[in-house]
Amino acid sequence: MRNRVYHCPVEVATDVVGGKWTAVVLAHVKEAPRRFSELRRLIPDISEKMLTQRLRSLEADGLL
Repeated sequence: MRNRVYHCPVEVATDVVGGKWTAVVLAHVKEAPRRFSELRRLIPDISEKMLTQRLRSLEADGLL
């Protein structure tokens, strides 16, 4: 996580899942492990750049 002090677990959740596409990506990944191209097909409105950013962010936060 980022260098921030959290006082409540809800703060952590909203910080991590607060992005527009983060919850959508997590929903698809929780069903089964997915390749990048599979996620692109499942979420056609997300750009490659945004998907890459969301995946890297989730990986850095330890969720993927």
